[in-house]
Amino acid sequence: MANLPTTIALFGIDGSGKSTLGERIRSRSAENVGLMSCPRYHHTPGSPRSELSATLDRMNGTGDALGSVEWKMIAVYLQLCLYGTVRDALLAAGPKRIVSERHPLVDALVYGPYFSERIARNLGTDELRERFFPALEKAESGAEKRVRDFVAEENRRIGRDLSVGELPLYLKSLFGGSPDELLAELPRHFGTPMPDVAVFLDVSVGTALARIRARGNPAELHENEAGLEKLSAGYLRAFGWLATNRPNLRQVKVSVETDGKAREPDSIADEILALGKETR
Repeated sequence: MANLPTTIALFGIDGSGKSTLGERIRSRSAENVGLMSCPRYHHTPGSPRSELSATLDRMNGTGDALGSVEWKMIAVYLQLCLYGTVRDALLAAGPKRIVSERHPLVDALVYGPYFSERIARNLGTDELRERFFPALEKAESGAEKRVRDFVAEENRRIGRDLSVGELPLYLKSLFGGSPDELLAELPRHFGTPMPDVAVFLDVSVGTALARIRARGNPAELHENEAGLEKLSAGYLRAFGWLATNRPNLRQVKVSVETDGKAREPDSIADEILALGKETR
């Protein structure tokens, strides 16, 4: 375990700049840095199961388009279940450090409760056949089989017997647990330990919304002022709990703004890279 690379995970509400910083960190480091784009692992260089990752990303997007928290939560959970596989592949390449955009165990303390309290029901066989899977198949032919096969694979690995439509209430119960319960149960789902360093990118909701709108992509279900405010508060609660209950996790808060103006991403990237050197 002592020979494992330092894992630095980047956190923050949507629009805080995690993806941009991840790329800047990789390009500015003279060392071998493994970059994980979580949960869009198909953006991770050399990632295994990229095709499945892209399928699950499209599934996530159809949840937004259809306005279904249940369908979106299934997709997010399945995306996070790929984390351990991608991490293992990166470890095999022998990086000095791993920089992860998000981390499933910490983000589960924030996004899990946010979405699980909005889940109302399971999804019926007819609506899966007539509404949800057709929307996904329209985006990608063969996606339904890929999703169903992965759910069956995860059922065998976790030791359960659930259909796709039965996952929402299962996830509502799973993510409705206490932080201690979540961190005891979820490592076997996501195949990863906690990161070494958690970097919280502090950004105002107004700036985050402006960045999200500038992307020109359809907004996700939570990408609105109320949603981002709630998630920002969730991060503060989660990091406060972790400071008391997981003191071995080093926490660093990095402001992405100075006097209301955005900092240069390169300066933030250099600040984060220095953290990995201090930790080793």
